[in-house]
Amino acid sequence: MGFEPLRTDEKLDKPPPKSRSFDDLMLLGCGGFLIASVGGYLLGIWPYFLWQDAERLDVLLRSTALGLILPLILGVWMTRRSGLAGATGAIAGSLVTAIFLYLRIEQTFLEAAVQRIPPPDYPGSLQYLLPIGWVLLVSGVTVAFLPREEA
Repeated sequence: MGFEPLRTDEKLDKPPPKSRSFDDLMLLGCGGFLIASVGGYLLGIWPYFLWQDAERLDVLLRSTALGLILPLILGVWMTRRSGLAGATGAIAGSLVTAIFLYLRIEQTFLEAAVQRIPPPDYPGSLQYLLPIGWVLLVSGVTVAFLPREEA
């Protein structure tokens, strides 16, 4: 490399800057993507299993708020730690979580249609708006915290 120190007996004012090897960068990126995507998904869906009565708006909002805080924190942390790989992992996890949310709300409306549960006390358009809002919020926050050299 043109600017790499030659490791000669020349006396330097300060030690040469440390650089990561290609293997370290690959492991950091792949690990960051994996942790952000799978971790974000698991942290996002667990409240919906904790509170089962998703036909009530207060339960849906509580599950969404609790399920959104932890993936956002993880997404920001992984974005700052592994850069673009962490950000795309957080966005990938939010996409899978959005599919889960859509299917969970759809299941609630289907069960209400066959009268197994009371009808939901929120509009049906929420089954589209909540997942889209989830993805947009996670995407916006992780891109906002992306290191400047990668933006």
